[in-house]
Amino acid sequence: MARLPSAPNLAGGYDENTFNASQVAARENKNTADLVGEIRAGFERDIAAVRGAPDDLISKHFRAPWGVEGEVGDVIVMSLEGHLGMHLADLRSAAG
Repeated sequence: MARLPSAPNLAGGYDENTFNASQVAARENKNTADLVGEIRAGFERDIAAVRGAPDDLISKHFRAPWGVEGEVGDVIVMSLEGHLGMHLADLRSAAG
């Protein structure tokens, strides 16, 4: 998204509840280890993308469709810490 002239607007036909329900349904039969593995793979993919991105892209100002704003690298870190961190916390309390 950061390579585009402007971030896409998700407001149009995007329904967060419908999207989330489909994501939950797709994972309802997975065990905790599989879910953690999926999150780990996402982190690894994102780390590789950041490492491979040119410095001018990482430092470019960006406003994500979900409202996070700053340099691309900071937006990625905030998204990983916030969104995926929340999912990890949910898995930790479900497994506890």
